[in-house]
Amino acid sequence: MSTPESGPVSVLLVSSKYPPEYSGSGWRAHQTARRLIANHGIQYRVITNGVTETSSARYSLDGIEIERISSRVRRTPVLRGLPGKAGGLVEHLARSSEALQTLRRLRHEDFQVLHIIGNTASTAAAMLYAARHDVPALVELVNVKSPPVQQLRFFPQVRHEKLRRTVCVAISPPLYERCKEWGLAGQTWLRMNPVDVSLFTFADNEERARAKARHGFRADDQVLLYVGEFRSQKNHEFLLEVMTHLPQRWRIVIAGPVAAAGKEAAEQARHLKLVKNLAERYGSRALVRPGFIDTSEWFRVADVYAQPSVREALGTVILEAIACGTPVVVNAGEGGMRHIVASTGGGVAERLNPEVWATAIEKMANATPQSRLAARDRVLEMAGSDRIDATYASLLEAMGSGSGDRVEALIQSSPATTILLDGEAIQGNGGD
Repeated sequence: MSTPESGPVSVLLVSSKYPPEYSGSGWRAHQTARRLIANHGIQYRVITNGVTETSSARYSLDGIEIERISSRVRRTPVLRGLPGKAGGLVEHLARSSEALQTLRRLRHEDFQVLHIIGNTASTAAAMLYAARHDVPALVELVNVKSPPVQQLRFFPQVRHEKLRRTVCVAISPPLYERCKEWGLAGQTWLRMNPVDVSLFTFADNEERARAKARHGFRADDQVLLYVGEFRSQKNHEFLLEVMTHLPQRWRIVIAGPVAAAGKEAAEQARHLKLVKNLAERYGSRALVRPGFIDTSEWFRVADVYAQPSVREALGTVILEAIACGTPVVVNAGEGGMRHIVASTGGGVAERLNPEVWATAIEKMANATPQSRLAARDRVLEMAGSDRIDATYASLLEAMGSGSGDRVEALIQSSPATTILLDGEAIQGNGGD
């Protein structure tokens, strides 16, 4: 690790996954790093693990140098997929190997700030390194199960009082509450995931008509879109049931990645098969597209974006849809997201009832261009990448220079933090 000095701050990003392996957090981490390099002069290098990508590798992506660390245990066919205690032991051996490799790499890297995203062996090792060596660390919690302090079995335990130079990033109020439980509220930046203002731009009615034509839809078709990994918590089957209560002009597009390998692959394959089987009853009215899609394009096709998932950290894709001018309907049970959607005039369905959702979807499809523009402006005020990147850059520079007072001031004054913590600011005027 280098000592604080003038000039661009040097950041080592340690991420649980990273492109080309698909993950929402990995993709956003890469896009954020690209923007901070191009617009703010921050220097980034990356260490990552993988779930479907299990080979150790060094490669470059968009000019960023990346090292993927993976244990040989994960690549040994006879050891993969062992059941019970044997499988648990193999996983512990793999994690221990990856953690040790990461710690060795950190000792030889030159950086001022650690940027930790996700929860794997390498991210936990990076947190242990930050605690033991008093290194500034920006730690991002990216899903509802993420602990603010990560531990490794068979390694020294990380005590939160040793993380005095750590800043946690919580992307929803529930994650912020978890940080509070660990005594880290004063060190937590509460913000939404950034919406890339160069990708997710507003589409007027003429542009939407052209987008529909590009993908084979008729001018009078109305399109319902849902994008998410094929797993049970995403609740795809519910939206297919909603289709029975919508007029025949409605079409549904369900898309999202499916793990090709790793412990989640079998579950996701089963769920995809279930969704495909349910979709068959609707014939051409239902399109199921496993794999990556360009959401900035498909938001232009969609008349409404719906997300009935039963558990989400935040649901960044909802913000991206609104930024493109696509009205949304979400599950009322999704905590902070319901308030954010309501504050933009979006639809919040109070219960997972197909008839209720069909009514909300029809209502949101008739949103005026003016209301869509107002919703877009509200989202960019809270989560526009230009605003969040500016705070990122200032925060990383303050952490790299050792300016604790500046770090605290930036956390407390961030526009996204202010909006999410202000109860009046998130009580909206829309939704049913």
